[in-house]
Amino acid sequence: MRKHVISLLFALLVILSTGSFAEAWDGIVVGTIATIDVTAGNNYGFRIYFEGAPPMCNGQNWAYLLDTDSNYNAYLASMLTAKVSNLGVTVWVNQDSSGYCHIGYMSIH
Repeated sequence: MRKHVISLLFALLVILSTGSFAEAWDGIVVGTIATIDVTAGNNYGFRIYFEGAPPMCNGQNWAYLLDTDSNYNAYLASMLTAKVSNLGVTVWVNQDSSGYCHIGYMSIH
């Protein structure tokens, strides 16, 4: 019985600890990139929209990168590749002080 309780507590700990990663983000979107907009780097310079326009955070259906973001060029190359190749993308975003969705992490699948 004690071994069973310890196993259950360990499973609960694992579930709760993995959930904290998801809670650190204001939005997570999975899909394919429909549209890419490019403008001045400090004006939400690289913006993506997903097929079906799902909300990413705060009701916004787009997310952005600034040219000053770490790994900016790697993000751009990866997203352009995903768009051209019609690959699935997962994007994690945080809401900025203006209410827009700032990309903080991405995965291509």
